[in-house]
This record gives sequence, C-alpha cells and structure tokens, in this order.
Amino acid sequence: MTSAQFYPGDRVVVLDNDEGAKPGDVGVIVSRWVDTVYVVKTQDGSYHWVSNPDIDSTDPTRNIGVGTTVQIKSNAHNHPFLRIGDLVQVVKVMNDVDYYKVLVNGEFYWLSNFELGPYIKTP
Repeated sequence: MTSAQFYPGDRVVVLDNDEGAKPGDVGVIVSRWVDTVYVVKTQDGSYHWVSNPDIDSTDPTRNIGVGTTVQIKSNAHNHPFLRIGDLVQVVKVMNDVDYYKVLVNGEFYWLSNFELGPYIKTP
C-alpha cells in the first residue's frame, strides 16, 4: 500500500513534524519536491531525519549509505539538534521521498509525505 500523493491546493493535516507545525494542524499544499532522506544518529545518540541537501559525505569516493559518517553542511530546516559541521552516522536511507511545501498557520514548512495525511472533514 502506498501513501496518497498530494497536489497544489490540497488540504492536508500534519501528522508529525519537528520544525514547528504541530500534529493536527491543517495546511494547504503549495508545491512538491522529490529527494532522498536519511535517518542519522547524532553524537548524543538521538535519531533524526535529514534531507540530501543537509549533508555531505566525509569520503567523496563513497556513496552515502547505511553506516556512512556524514557532515552536516546546511541547517536550512532549522533542526535545533544539528549544527553545521556536526558529524553524524547514517542509519537508514529512503530514496525518492515526496516533500511538500505546505502553508500552515501562515507559515511555510517543507514536510515529507509520511508527515502528512489527507484532510478529512468530520461532522
């Protein structure tokens, strides 16, 4: 079973997010982008999602995969648990993940498909 793909103008509900939008918030899809996401283990032992533009391999001759140590090169998503230059280890790779620019409560967020659900109006 696959998750629904969303289109500009669709109303969605936030299921999970660590960038400021809260579960249960309702938003509107603005645009879509497809990229690779990674679960990384930080130096304090916590696990977090990052996207491809956030990281660089410490070994340019090796593809980024499970077990690879990578360096944080951008914090465009304002992750409070990451700083540029931090070294983290990749523990999971998800290719071709749908990301959506979503307008929620007057703010724009980039949320992945697994963080969103279709908005279903209840009586």
